[in-house]
Amino acid sequence: LPILYSRKNIYRFLNFFKIIKFLKKTIKKDNKHKIILFVRNEPIYLIACSFVKQKKVKLIFQSSFPHEVVSGYFIKKMIAKIIFKICENKIDSLLAVSPKGLKRVSTLFPKIKNREFIPLLADFFPSLDHHKISKKKVKFIYIGSHTHHRKLDVVLRAIVKSYDKGLKAQFKFIGGDFSDIERLRGINGVKELK
Repeated sequence: LPILYSRKNIYRFLNFFKIIKFLKKTIKKDNKHKIILFVRNEPIYLIACSFVKQKKVKLIFQSSFPHEVVSGYFIKKMIAKIIFKICENKIDSLLAVSPKGLKRVSTLFPKIKNREFIPLLADFFPSLDHHKISKKKVKFIYIGSHTHHRKLDVVLRAIVKSYDKGLKAQFKFIGGDFSDIERLRGINGVKELK
């Protein structure tokens, strides 16, 4: 949601109040439709959504990042586990990005029976027929952070090399801020592919 603060420091927690205010107003306005709230990876967003959940509201939680294991300090891991416990009875469905990820979220939320995984490209791409791929342009979409630690520079260099070898594909990158986009445009060959 564009109304939210950056997910850093105290702003991550202030988003809790912004989400509740926004969703209460949104849910109150819409009396006709079922509303589905989709929360991806963020425990604070999950607990905020669980606070506003009503009968006509469905809550889906996608977890592809193990906050309960790798979220920095012990206190952050503990808070994530507590939030997950509080929210379990409010979540209608679970999503993960792999069978292994689904197994992890299933142990975190054992009561939730409606669960599925949507595989990342790496999970199914090798099984595609190479000859079919070369005849039709494949579209790839990346949505997420463009910061250094995402290593998109490596991806872009591979794309440039692949285009040089005749790759027929289209790539869309969504989510970068101005400085990240400028940094990535500086990679040899990227500007020509824009």
